Order: sequence, then structure tokens, then C-alpha cells
Amino acid sequence: GIQRIQDHIGACIADGIHAGVYRQVNAREVADLAWSVLLGSLDAAEMHTNLGLPAEPLIQRTDRALGLIEQALAPQVAAALRAVA
Repeated sequence: GIQRIQDHIGACIADGIHAGVYRQVNAREVADLAWSVLLGSLDAAEMHTNLGLPAEPLIQRTDRALGLIEQALAPQVAAALRAVA
């Protein structure tokens, strides 16, 4: 179950590395980080609900966190070119 999901996330990251979309990183470590982000988002959403606190939608929180990871994976050259454009 969970191992297969983490393996799939890692394989997707590795595909991005081989395609030149992402810089060279340890795909498994990034997959573990992404999995932790998902679990953390779920835990935070449940905590807010249990405490009756207002919270942003789960999808927004998770997308923002995963977006930060994806930005960090971008090759440095591409990031520099985007900054100039």
C-alpha cells in the first residue's frame, strides 16, 4: 500500500530528473518529503476541525506545500532564465 505510493512518487520524480525538468536530487528522499507533506496536511486539517478552528481547504494547503517542493526541484538555470524574463 503505502510503500507502492511512495515508490510511485519517487519514480515520477526520477522521470522528471531524466527528462531535465528537475535537477539531480535523490528522488526517494524527495518522495519521502512529499509523503510527509501530505500526512502533515491531513493532520493539520483534522486538528483544525477537532478544535473548531477555521482552516483553509486541504487542497490549497497541500498544493501550496507541494508547489514549494516542486519549485526547489527546478534546475537553477531555468530559474535564472525565468527571473530575467
